[in-house]
Amino acid sequence: MNNLENETKQWLGLPLNLLWGYVAIALFMTGDGFELAFLSKYITDLGFTEAQSSSAFAVYGFAAALAAWISGVLAEIITPRKAMLLGFVMWCVFHVLFLVFGLGGKNYFFIMLFYGIRGFAYPLFLYSFIVMIVQNVKSTQISPSMGWFWTTYSVGIGVFGSFIPSLT
Repeated sequence: MNNLENETKQWLGLPLNLLWGYVAIALFMTGDGFELAFLSKYITDLGFTEAQSSSAFAVYGFAAALAAWISGVLAEIITPRKAMLLGFVMWCVFHVLFLVFGLGGKNYFFIMLFYGIRGFAYPLFLYSFIVMIVQNVKSTQISPSMGWFWTTYSVGIGVFGSFIPSLT
């Protein structure tokens, strides 16, 4: 996996061997930005209080913070690719459960449970990719590679994640 002996091909500091990971980060964060634009209001429109809606986001944020702390260690133990796959699969499964049983069933317990677990899943994907970056680029390429990580993250959540809801 680690080909540091060979010069990693890059474009403006973007390691091309990790291109699809960067695309995935942008897509993941676009979804997060899209969701942030309307989910709180949707939860209150279902009949829950603003405090309940805020609590769901607080649980999500706490789970995401916990996963961010754990993700690097987990990526080192099971490999970044496996940690990313685990995060992606968990996110998909718990997103469906959140939509069907939480929001679809108007069940606050399931909203909290499944949205919280889903909040745990996405940092596993995102921050395990950082470990993959560090393991797959030369030390002189880490800074620009991390710059691209934060660029794709920001373009996803801040640009596309905010712009797409304005079209719908």
